[in-house]
Amino acid sequence: MHQELGKIVPQRFTSSAKTWYYSIPDYEHIKAEVNWSSLRKVISGYWMNHHWLENRSSAPIELYLEKPVTNMTAQVNMLSENLSSSG
Repeated sequence: MHQELGKIVPQRFTSSAKTWYYSIPDYEHIKAEVNWSSLRKVISGYWMNHHWLENRSSAPIELYLEKPVTNMTAQVNMLSENLSSSG
């Protein structure tokens, strides 16, 4: 499952996340789609920058950590929604 998420998650992107992902060079897609860890690295490198950190409080992060999502589909959907709303 870890490996497949690298290819599945980008298909679920919407709005600004989708625009961003399909605007990056093909070689970045190849690197990103190896597995979930590589995709997460590319996502965080773009979206979770210094500006993003300044605009976030720790409360949502703490809430997320208190209630981990065990369903992988729910995690993918949550990621896609978060990326879409942050752009």
